[in-house]
Amino acid sequence: MMKCKYISACILLLLFAACSAKKKTLAEAMKDPGIRQEKEINKVKVVLSYMPACWQRNLDRGEADTSTMTFRVQVTPDKNSVRQTDNKAASFGTDSLFALVTGGDTIRPIYSERIANGNITGVEYVVAFERRLTGQSNALRFIYMDWLFSAARMEFFYERTNISKVDELSCSL
Repeated sequence: MMKCKYISACILLLLFAACSAKKKTLAEAMKDPGIRQEKEINKVKVVLSYMPACWQRNLDRGEADTSTMTFRVQVTPDKNSVRQTDNKAASFGTDSLFALVTGGDTIRPIYSERIANGNITGVEYVVAFERRLTGQSNALRFIYMDWLFSAARMEFFYERTNISKVDELSCSL
């Protein structure tokens, strides 16, 4: 009986260690400069992060959504900026702010939404594109047309191979 408990405990420990190692690998992959990127233009800092295909499932908030490519956009203007982040313009018509260029096609988001997270120093958006429309090109270009804070067009470059690697790790957890 004691031997059975010992073996069970060892198996559970190995499973926990394997899961922990995968999470660590995913965390390292998310630090890849191709997955999370930062730019600063006109004293406005923009952080763009690709959200892995299984991010909702891993947060116990639903099923894995492999039909979309989801990005998180964090915009933080300078503290002395004249423009206010509580401006209603930062919440409406946000789908016109974003595009994804792949090959020769420009894709508009299927949804973009400002996240009401209580952040008073900036705004945050979740932007999703239909994955099947992204084609086979390895190079993807995320475009953010920031007419609210910096009056600039920002481009972020992604490689599909890096995105696929992070998706695979995310869905294996």
